[in-house]
Amino acid sequence: MRQSGAVVENQKDPKDAGANSKEGLYLYNAAERLAAGTELFNALEQLVDDTVAPKGEGAEIASAIADMEDDVANQVCNAFSSDWCETESKDSDQRKQQQVAYAISPENLLRWDAPLYGYFEPLVYATPRYEQVTICRWKKVATQGSLAGKVMFNGAPVGGAWVELYDGKGVATKPDGSFSLEKIPAGNYIADTGKTREDGMYIQAKVPVHINAGKTTQVNVVLQLASDLYRALEIDGWVQTTDHECNAAVDPTKTSNIHGVMLLGPYKTHDALPFQAIADEDVLGDAIFEADWQLDKSVKVKVTLRVHDGTQTTDSYYEYAHVYTVAAGKSLSKWMYAHDGDKVFARFTLKNKLAPM
Repeated sequence: MRQSGAVVENQKDPKDAGANSKEGLYLYNAAERLAAGTELFNALEQLVDDTVAPKGEGAEIASAIADMEDDVANQVCNAFSSDWCETESKDSDQRKQQQVAYAISPENLLRWDAPLYGYFEPLVYATPRYEQVTICRWKKVATQGSLAGKVMFNGAPVGGAWVELYDGKGVATKPDGSFSLEKIPAGNYIADTGKTREDGMYIQAKVPVHINAGKTTQVNVVLQLASDLYRALEIDGWVQTTDHECNAAVDPTKTSNIHGVMLLGPYKTHDALPFQAIADEDVLGDAIFEADWQLDKSVKVKVTLRVHDGTQTTDSYYEYAHVYTVAAGKSLSKWMYAHDGDKVFARFTLKNKLAPM
């Protein structure tokens, strides 16, 4: 750098560092960079010539053919100038195309010290030695297994049932109820199985299964009706009968409490509960609750009130009836009356609850 005439760091004015330059960089104009690059190029050519260029008879011809000195000097200078290190750079003088730029001063290259620039450590060459090391190689192992089995309901095989372990991994059973699933990652699953029958009933089961790698897990699935299909209709209230001979009657009005539960479901779709109140030992009042289970788990309840001309259910009567629908998990409170001279009055609450299993 000094031989090229460039001003190095210890000769530069602090303002040459530039207001926007990073600390440690100094401004060099195009002429300074070109002069320094030319000096470096000539020095490299001479170094190559002194070190590795052919010597002796025919050396000049061999050197001219190989063009070794020029190639090395060009490639190194192009690398310093513009980071161009490809093979083509050895035959290019692009290094001569310079412009104003910031660069590290040669003084800094010689003193690359902390704290401004970091630190350096001497390179230590380790002598060759033999060491025993463990060599690890990948080994192919089984990571998947299979599932097979049969699906039954009430002791009979169920064809067309869907068996699913997870989203995208399912299969329909064959007519004999059998099924199989392959390429299942080892682990724990729930075999979620179900089918809607022709009568509209949905039968289902959830069975835990464990899949072992490289093996087939056998499982038998027994389907059942969904537990929430079984309902309990709870009735609470009172029924009151009044004899039309109110003033003449000894006991013109009689009130009886109403309480009862009807268990309904796929195998018992209908049930009935009657309640009575007899006034003045002369008039019988009936409150009859008839419940019908529905596939959507609701219950239709027909409530009939009857006023008999005597105290026997076989006696002639006048009646009034109404049908109510109680959805699953809901309740309904109502009142009704029927009269033909004598009168029967009822107030009640209907609750559609999940039946105890």
